[in-house]
Amino acid sequence: MTCLIQKYLQFLILAILVSPNALIAKTVNTDHTEQQMFLRLIQAIYSKLENLPKASNDIKLSQSILTQTCESPDVALYKAEALRSEAEMLNKDWGVELRGRLTSESLQNDEDSDGSLSRGYVELSWDVLKNGLRQNTDNAQILYKKAELLELQEKSNKIIRTQHCIGYKLDKAFVAYTSQILTLKLQLLELIYPIEQRAYFKGWNRFDDLVVTDSELKLARHELNFLHSSAHFDDAIINLQVPADIDIDMDALVLAIRENAFPKQYSELQKDILAQQKKAADDNQLRFFVRDNLIQNDSFEPQNVVVGLNFIVPFTRDSDKPLVNSIKALDEQEKMQDWERLLKVRNAYVQVRYQQKQLIKQKARFLRATERIRQTMAEIKLLNNYELLSVAATRLRTALDAGFELIQVRQSLYLRINQVFLAAGIEIQPRYLRLFDTEFAKNKSRVGTRSLYVWSHTFNTFPNQQIFDFLNAKGIREVLLSAGKKTDMDKFNEFVIQAEQVGVLLTTVIGTNEWALPAKHQQAAIRSAIAIEKSQRLHLDIEPHTLSGYHNQREEILKNYLTMIRGVRKAIGNRFLSVSVPVHWPEEIYRQLADEVDQINVMAYGNNKIEKIYPKIQKIMNLVPRHKIVVALNMVDFSDAWAVESMISQLHKRTLIEQFSLHSFKSLLKFSANHK
Repeated sequence: MTCLIQKYLQFLILAILVSPNALIAKTVNTDHTEQQMFLRLIQAIYSKLENLPKASNDIKLSQSILTQTCESPDVALYKAEALRSEAEMLNKDWGVELRGRLTSESLQNDEDSDGSLSRGYVELSWDVLKNGLRQNTDNAQILYKKAELLELQEKSNKIIRTQHCIGYKLDKAFVAYTSQILTLKLQLLELIYPIEQRAYFKGWNRFDDLVVTDSELKLARHELNFLHSSAHFDDAIINLQVPADIDIDMDALVLAIRENAFPKQYSELQKDILAQQKKAADDNQLRFFVRDNLIQNDSFEPQNVVVGLNFIVPFTRDSDKPLVNSIKALDEQEKMQDWERLLKVRNAYVQVRYQQKQLIKQKARFLRATERIRQTMAEIKLLNNYELLSVAATRLRTALDAGFELIQVRQSLYLRINQVFLAAGIEIQPRYLRLFDTEFAKNKSRVGTRSLYVWSHTFNTFPNQQIFDFLNAKGIREVLLSAGKKTDMDKFNEFVIQAEQVGVLLTTVIGTNEWALPAKHQQAAIRSAIAIEKSQRLHLDIEPHTLSGYHNQREEILKNYLTMIRGVRKAIGNRFLSVSVPVHWPEEIYRQLADEVDQINVMAYGNNKIEKIYPKIQKIMNLVPRHKIVVALNMVDFSDAWAVESMISQLHKRTLIEQFSLHSFKSLLKFSANHK
């Protein structure tokens, strides 16, 4: 369905903006102005997409997100204090009581009677065991232990509440980026919608309704309205950031779970409470009393004070088996909980790993989509090919969709990681988090690095920005740029500044073959000293083997060439110097050159067979350190860019050389045009 929609969208934009077929040409104005306006709008949205931040490489941002504090009521702590207060009251209750009785008639043989006929008495009693001093003390200890248990449980509950709270807050860390990319998608849909609407009402499409953007417009507006109207996101909506891709150090976490003292402490407290409850449940009773019968034989006369004791010893056999079995049950429960906790953590981590796989897939999709739109935009601007406008709109939409889905997957990864710690019952610590590698080999997994020769005529023809766009689309980060007499030096100077701003390494190329002659050595040194000030990097494009008389005076000419190189090195100091050399020079020349220059660009020109090129490169590798060798390939020797890449791959596999240079910008541009 997605493919169908994209084809449909391409058809509509092509029908309206590009030179259409005869049927549509009668009703649609496809002038150059409308095409340029549409391109500018597409470019504006694309530029904003390019400028959105990439995922951070700083683990500290992720740590701060997952370890943020969350305040919550301490209900359990107040309950613990209440238990302690109750325990203190029990500790102060020694079981001493003042008892008394007054009746209208004398009672005999009641539980408080001493056998005499008494209508009243006053008694001071002291219960020592049950319902008295000892039981109160035991019950107080139980309450103290329960208070400790509550506080210990509260620490665990607070960790769980914090993890729930962090999970609730996680969307704040991603909302700004989500808002930005949804806004860009909405801008694109609003740009395309009128075109689609025109196509619908003019009957150019076969569909009964606006299937491409109508519902998506509504959904995008609905989601953006929620993000910008919710007070939950008030502060976060302007904090544009993309947290790093992260993982959990599971070895460290599992070790922390096994060394966590909480389950053991909790179990020991439960055992203490059981033992104390067993002790407090003693049914033996002992009461001491002092009694004075006040009304006896119907007269109110104090009698002799009676001192005595009451005791009860039940004839029941006590057993420790219930306590022992309960303690064993707690031990087994502790083991079971440890096993279940580790099982839950590992199951939760399975979801983390699944989300990481999704992250890798989605990031690959996003990179692929952004590279495609980058290449398309570069081709439109370089080749003025407005037929690609429909492709650009479709690919930009795909890139925006992929970017939105990528941030959603990344947010889900953080949620899954938070759930692992929730299952573990362990507070998240920075030491448990680490970066997760989701980086891809750049430039479609191409081996090595690329540089590109750009000569004067082509450089003067194309605007600087278009050249940078092309380099970016091709994944080339180094340019060898000619600064010859035909070069527009004002444009060159601007290019130097811009290259530094966009991170393109620039090497200034100068030289004529005559500089190899002794009469031109001073000129070569002076020109080199001036030229290197442009970019602090210099490449000499001097080919003495093309001079007349080379075959008869090869040794002398090459000796003079080396002398010239040494003069240039002296003139420019320790700054970067590279040279171009063919593959057929005497071995000693390569060896001596390697001592004077930083790089040697070996011109492996005139052949496209690995069996022919490799032996020549191998000979030079025996004379020059590998890191100083750059293999230069001429694009005109190959049928297309794929043939060039195949050659580079084979050379890299056989030589392990990492640096390759392409000759030239003009030829590579033709490959792109032919590919279209």
